This record gives sequence, structure tokens and C-alpha cells, in this order.
Amino acid sequence: MSKNILILSGSPRKGGNSDILCDRFMEGARESGHRAEKVFLRDKNIGYCIGCEACHQNNGRLRAEGRYGRDSGKDDRR
Repeated sequence: MSKNILILSGSPRKGGNSDILCDRFMEGARESGHRAEKVFLRDKNIGYCIGCEACHQNNGRLRAEGRYGRDSGKDDRR
């Protein structure tokens, strides 16, 4: 039974030690018959929680227009 494997690479450098380790892991997973995908977090625009509680005030939607202006929901978290 093959598995879907998602590898999250937090390495700041393509080709760095952590990135190479992710590649080797992906290679081994694929050789074992699994499907593997690597996502580079450095290529994503991911906002962070600023504790504004907008997610609780807007029916669970991550939009905080105005209060701090950072968590606008216009990032790659979806």
C-alpha cells in the first residue's frame, strides 16, 4: 500500500544540507513505491499569528483588515 508523503523543507538555501537530506528521503520513499512531494517553505508567503483574535471574530476566516494590517489572509496558508 503506497502512501502520500509531504516533505516540508524549511532550509533557507536550495542545495544546502537540509535540502539534500529532504531529497534523499524523497528518493528513498519513491524507490519504496510511495508518492512524495517536497514543498519549500521559503517559497511560500506564510503570515504568522499576531494574537488579534480576528479568526474568532470573522466566522473562522483568517482576515484581520485594519487592526494590525499583517494577517490579511492573503498568503499561501490555503
